[in-house]
Amino acid sequence: MPGIRQGMEDPMKIRTLEVAACTLLLLALGAVVTLPNQIAPDEAAAWAKKTLAGLNLEKKIGQIICSDLTGGYIAEGDPRLKQWIRLARDYGLGMFVFYGGTPRDVA
Repeated sequence: MPGIRQGMEDPMKIRTLEVAACTLLLLALGAVVTLPNQIAPDEAAAWAKKTLAGLNLEKKIGQIICSDLTGGYIAEGDPRLKQWIRLARDYGLGMFVFYGGTPRDVA
């Protein structure tokens, strides 16, 4: 019958199955293998407690605040850079999120 090829698989299907099999194998190996430098959960919890105990209320509040930054070149003397450094240094700002454009561009 024209159009039917027996014994020949779609190369894209074969490639997809190969990638899926490799991904599953890597996931299985990752679940079995543990890295030697991993910190035990108890040790991490103790570190977090100790660190938080050393922060005053202002610094604790700073840790839960996140500021957004637009990615791109920023000169060393740019007032925005000075403001971000001040937020981290003086107020202990916990995190910054860098966008590859304006938040509207990213959305």
